Amino acid sequence: MAAAMVSSAGGLLAMLSESHPLLKLHALSNLNAFVDYFWPEISTSVPIM
Repeated sequence: MAAAMVSSAGGLLAMLSESHPLLKLHALSNLNAFVDYFWPEISTSVPIM
């Protein structure tokens, strides 16, 4: 199986706006794994975290 290439944190950031807590938890957990790569994109959403 080939590894997926991630080019943006946009999808995970969008999940932070969902009402279901498990979706938010999933997004936060995955954002933590990508924060070193996408900090400029993630940093603008820190206030909603």
